[in-house]
Amino acid sequence: MSDVRLRDGGPYSLYCYDCGRWIPNTANAEMQKEGAYAHGHYCFVASGELKIVGEKGIKEEGCQGMDNLTINWREEVKKLFAYLWRVKKEKQFTSINPTDVVNNMCEDGYEDMSENFDYKDKDFIKAQELLNAWLKHDSVLDMYEEDCKVAVLLDDVIEAAKRARQNIEKRYSK
Repeated sequence: MSDVRLRDGGPYSLYCYDCGRWIPNTANAEMQKEGAYAHGHYCFVASGELKIVGEKGIKEEGCQGMDNLTINWREEVKKLFAYLWRVKKEKQFTSINPTDVVNNMCEDGYEDMSENFDYKDKDFIKAQELLNAWLKHDSVLDMYEEDCKVAVLLDDVIEAAKRARQNIEKRYSK
């Protein structure tokens, strides 16, 4: 927040358009000659109230600053723009065949490995069984692509995460 800009007509040369206060310019004389300005004023809304950190400045007479309606409106607007893009899960592997791996990946001096490989070896067969079992579950190798056509509000994500955590806690607290 803190929309502080140069403004004529007040006790100081800077004005915060968010909270309606005149703020002193703390830039040194050389910086001010160049048109630069500096300040130590920061205002924001927390729990529905205006908070000012650092330089408080002087409230402009007759200016209400941010009233509760404005504060609440800003909080609602922040919620509207707090989002993530939805992601789509894309399965990368529906099957992994170790025979194909051996045949296609043997290179750099191992080209003859596929000709000499024992495909009937019990460990090789067991590897295929384990891979097949692993692929039945949600795979850690799946990719998640952003879908920039659909936004998900962060509040919804947070609430879903809270519900999931509560469900897990209930399940394991028994």
